[in-house]
Amino acid sequence: MPSKIVLSYRRSDSDVITGRIRDALANHYGEDAVFMDIDSIPVGFDYREKIKDALVENKVMIAVIGPKWLGGRGKSARINKDNDPVRIELETAFQQGVPIIPVLVSSATMPETADLPQSLQRLCDINAGIVDGGRDFHQHMDRLIHGVDQILETSESPQSKQTSRTEAAAHSEEVSSRKWIPIALGTAACLFVTAVGLWTYRWISPYMKSTNSGQPVAQTAAPKPLATAVSPSPAIAPPKFSSAACKPEKASFYDDFHKTDLGWNITISDQIHYADGQLVLIPAADKPKIANYLSLRYENVTICAHIKSPSQIKALDSGAAAGVIFWAGDNDNYYLAQIRPDGSYSIYRRIAGTWVTLIPRTKSDQIKSEPSAINEVTVIIVGDFAALFVNNAKLQEFRGQSPKGGGAFGLYAQSEKTAPNEWRFLDFAVMDNGKSKPPTLLPAPSGPAIGECQPIKTTDFQDRFQKADPGWGIADPTNSYVDGQLAIKLDGEGHFRTLLYRPLIFKNATVCVTVKFPPAISNFDTTTAGGLAFWGAADYETYYVAEIYPNGTFAVYRRVEGNWATVIPRTISDTIKKGTGAVNELQVVVNDDKGWLYINGMQVGEFRGQPPQTGGATGIYAQSGDQQASDWRFLNIAVVENQ
Repeated sequence: MPSKIVLSYRRSDSDVITGRIRDALANHYGEDAVFMDIDSIPVGFDYREKIKDALVENKVMIAVIGPKWLGGRGKSARINKDNDPVRIELETAFQQGVPIIPVLVSSATMPETADLPQSLQRLCDINAGIVDGGRDFHQHMDRLIHGVDQILETSESPQSKQTSRTEAAAHSEEVSSRKWIPIALGTAACLFVTAVGLWTYRWISPYMKSTNSGQPVAQTAAPKPLATAVSPSPAIAPPKFSSAACKPEKASFYDDFHKTDLGWNITISDQIHYADGQLVLIPAADKPKIANYLSLRYENVTICAHIKSPSQIKALDSGAAAGVIFWAGDNDNYYLAQIRPDGSYSIYRRIAGTWVTLIPRTKSDQIKSEPSAINEVTVIIVGDFAALFVNNAKLQEFRGQSPKGGGAFGLYAQSEKTAPNEWRFLDFAVMDNGKSKPPTLLPAPSGPAIGECQPIKTTDFQDRFQKADPGWGIADPTNSYVDGQLAIKLDGEGHFRTLLYRPLIFKNATVCVTVKFPPAISNFDTTTAGGLAFWGAADYETYYVAEIYPNGTFAVYRRVEGNWATVIPRTISDTIKKGTGAVNELQVVVNDDKGWLYINGMQVGEFRGQPPQTGGATGIYAQSGDQQASDWRFLNIAVVENQ
């Protein structure tokens, strides 16, 4: 019977995504290898006993955890009930020693220890995987399957090893029972020869010492070992930094990797080690490897590193890449600026284990692309703005969110899909610019002059659409910059366009947008609408929109896994300026799971929602009518994080 995998989940929390996970596992391991019907036990059977029987044949349990996995809040949550099926499944797995892999779905996070009964609190100590239902689903499933493979191999190998040892022991016992007499005689002879040798040495050694006084006694050369240790290669000095901003002699932190620094918190192995006075990272094929220095945090800082490309690589345009980590909160939350052997670069943000693209893969002549090339990578951070330089040439400016109290830093390497690649880091320097603000990289944001959104302090994010900002993602034919405005043009087939500013996420915030109705509308009662997006997850599958229509109505909707759900139905409001070309100001205030909608300074609605636990992205939204093309204009967007 094949090794089985049991899926534990709560139907009301993750029924659909668990089905997809089950199908992917069954496709890899076979239909009979995956079991997810524990909660279909017939009436009249002892639930606990049936679970025990089901787990006997299973090698690993995957616990799928979504936003509603706890089944409520506080002591009344279902997970705290003794008869809760999910609780019983996990408790039984712990009792029987079945390995458990927690898998987070739908932007969920691991529950806090205080939210779990004592019998399940060790679940919080297990490293969780993430499976996103969007475009990264297959990539995340590959990682999950790799983790399951490791557990299955570990659980099966000791048996085979024990069998081999048992067979060897039986064979040895059989041989020894037949040959004990010759062995005993040989042992006695060895003991006799040894005794004679010791007696002879005792009597002749004084003579040897006295007759050779003044000269050392010639000693027999020691036999050569079977394998001699290779002497370490001399450390290679890294090149000097070409950037005036990179000054190792004035650095707050500098490592030339000539000796081990425990602050990197790495385990020396074939994949990460020191050689030639350099730090070597050799990730497995199509896998990353990181080394974060999490014990040091900085706010305004300059980070510099010399990175040496692999000497051998099968395809320059493959997935091989290396770079600098910054604005790091932990190993699952950080920013990454990386270069590739084909002369391209990209910038990403990792949020709770999920990747978000800030700057897509872009070619640059400034990056040395030949094998074993050494590139100097520099990131200058000023508040929530940053700039990437390679070989002293500025490639990109962008904005982000520095962790409170400053961000940590680190190193990143990834191998191509078909083979491991050897990346080398020659040195790493961090220049602390302090809290005094150096010259800004980008214009400082100012408060938006739109209705109730005028804040006392400066905004945490603002875009007046005077020029393209890469944080909005890859350019699309439907959107462009016209007359200092962001234009979204849609055909007349009821299509919609959502733009989320995914590099920034907010929990409690005030979001404002100034939107202009299309200049030509033939039917005011169609679905033509525009507005703002908020509570956006890491992908484009889950978010909320507050929208207004040219006929003076508004509505709030939620998009969940690609489907629309109504939060506030389409409602008439006298506060909306109607007609073609009219300009309106929308404002959404979100605190925890509550939201308030304002139009032109007047509150028109209040609602509840389910924001992503790590915070949500904000953005803009436009939609055309069924038979009416539309040209929506957005004049401004601003976000102020609420205290």
